[in-house]
Amino acid sequence: MLFSIFRGIPLNLVFLLCFILFLLFHRRASTILPAIDDPRELASYLKNKFPAKNNYTSADVQKVQKLPGLLCPPPPKPTICPTSKPIQLECPIAAVQDAPIITGPKSIEQKTAIDLRDQGIVVIIKTGAQEVSQLAIHVGTTLRYFEEADILFFSDLQGTIGPFVINDALRHVDQKIRETHTDFKIYRDIHRYQATGQDITELKEDKKKEDKKKGDGGEGWPLDKYKFIHMVEQTFIARPSGRWYVFIETDSYVVWPNLIQWLRKLDSTKPLYLGAGVLMGPTYFARGGSGYILSNAAMNRLMGPEQSRDLAASWDTKMDGECRLFLVNLPQSESHIQAGCGDVVLAKAFKEQGVKLTQAHPLINEYKPSTFTYGPNDHWCQPVVTMHRLLPHEISSVWRFERQRELILNDLNATTFSELFFHFVQPHITGSRDNWDNLSHGLTYQEPPELREAAVEKEKEERLAAENKAEEEKKAEAKKVEDKKAAEQKKLEEKKPDGAKPGKEIAEPKKETPTKKIDKKPPTNPKKEENTDHDSSDASNKDEAKAEDIKDRAPDLKTLHMKIDPNRDPTDDDDEDKSPIDEKVKDGKPQGALPRAKVKPEVNKHTKRENAKRDNMSDIEKEAYKSFESCGEACKENPDCFQWVWYDKTCRLQTSFRLGNFQAPSDDGNVVYKSGWMVDKINEWTAENTCKEPQWN
Repeated sequence: MLFSIFRGIPLNLVFLLCFILFLLFHRRASTILPAIDDPRELASYLKNKFPAKNNYTSADVQKVQKLPGLLCPPPPKPTICPTSKPIQLECPIAAVQDAPIITGPKSIEQKTAIDLRDQGIVVIIKTGAQEVSQLAIHVGTTLRYFEEADILFFSDLQGTIGPFVINDALRHVDQKIRETHTDFKIYRDIHRYQATGQDITELKEDKKKEDKKKGDGGEGWPLDKYKFIHMVEQTFIARPSGRWYVFIETDSYVVWPNLIQWLRKLDSTKPLYLGAGVLMGPTYFARGGSGYILSNAAMNRLMGPEQSRDLAASWDTKMDGECRLFLVNLPQSESHIQAGCGDVVLAKAFKEQGVKLTQAHPLINEYKPSTFTYGPNDHWCQPVVTMHRLLPHEISSVWRFERQRELILNDLNATTFSELFFHFVQPHITGSRDNWDNLSHGLTYQEPPELREAAVEKEKEERLAAENKAEEEKKAEAKKVEDKKAAEQKKLEEKKPDGAKPGKEIAEPKKETPTKKIDKKPPTNPKKEENTDHDSSDASNKDEAKAEDIKDRAPDLKTLHMKIDPNRDPTDDDDEDKSPIDEKVKDGKPQGALPRAKVKPEVNKHTKRENAKRDNMSDIEKEAYKSFESCGEACKENPDCFQWVWYDKTCRLQTSFRLGNFQAPSDDGNVVYKSGWMVDKINEWTAENTCKEPQWN
């Protein structure tokens, strides 16, 4: 019966239906529009495939990228149960089972992770192969509710950390540069260790020892500068539809609720490059450690379809030259960090595309709770978005503080600097603290330059006198040894004629030539005399002469240095002072160290300014450098001072307050740094300045 039904359908119609079905299958979306990740590559493909429309915007490209996945979702991957034995096994339903769904209300931390996702915020963390272990604290605390789509990790080695994949940020750097450039030596070593199954932490320890000998900051620094622009490129390829891109590092901390509230106030369709701005020469850039934020519009300006696909690679070849320019503008005290100039290069790349840095300090900050400057400045009622230079245990402490705060307040009010002060700093502030630097960097009182120079000269003289004394003792000890040997030799010579065997001549007494002993006159040419004397019997005489010469010269050295008059002008030297020097030079052999030039300390402009300042100082200020107590008195006299630190006859005051960090004592156990706080004054100020609400501007 069924056959009779189909029997009435014309054969031509059947062929036509089959042909239409074939065309629909062949021309499906996944075949026409391949899923190309790179928006620049996809834009180029569309222009070639569909030339009717020449200009494809980033919005068009993003729609096309989503289309194949929406129309033709990928089929589920089959589950395979491999086994090496011919045993019948039951295959589990899924290789990895999802975590059990927790019913009930979500915590504030869980809601924050959802809000980040809804706001289109993508987090990017830069790390290194030798510090991946430090990410574990983040995975267990700040990132525990993040999904793989929320975050990207970049390092110099492909790997994993918990459920997340770590991408090699340098994989697209030119192969020749990776294989030959000296900056990539550590990169090659890391990959060699991985290929041979060695522990990379051992390489880290070896490099630490080498770097300590060299005195630099580590071989990873030269490699780090190449990561920045390649991270931006790979991030935009992987997450082109993100609204905000937040770049941080391993030792950074982000207060996620504050970040969400802040970015809600901004427009991601505008090209924004946000960070804690630092001016270096003509370039205004954001340091990578404190974090920087890029809007989708800014990413499109740099890495959109209109830009060259080789933009990141083009900066690789210019990296050395750009970093040398950076080093020229870098202060001498910070020249050790010149290798890490990748954030400067990234700022230049954005500047070329018309995107300038927007200052976001103090929201984005390069310090941490113990080093923030609290008080009458921009660090009190302002919210904190990022922190930097936190150790793993400090990351854990701040995270626990956030969780406690959620339980107490049960809301999403922004965390401010004042809250961090009351929790992390106030309990540790005391009247004074030995071996501690509270990082005071305000008004400074130092020993007057003339006294400091005199102290330096005195220290040099004492050191020279000690060296001369040690040399004399060494020579005297050597002379005793030689005298002892000479005495033993003399005894042997006296016993030899009596104990000589018959038939042998005793030639030793005849060999002695007493002319040297008789001639007490100093030789006219000591150099020639030394070259012709080879007899062992003269060794003691020569040592005696040298010892006498040293005894004669040592007092002269001391006398010469004691006679230095710092108030004399160099042009006032007498002929008497010049003649001994001239004679010693003419002699052809220096007879001891030449006397130091009698140079009057130069009173330069800086010295004049310091003297002028001292004229306007009070008596307490003039004495502030002398001791810790004197420095404290100067702070008490200053109505704006909250704390002070004293070290090496230097007194520094501070008009804000901070905790600081430990400073080791000297080798002999003496206190080098000592800090003090005006505790009552700080408590009074904090009580009078209660924060009613966060100040975002």
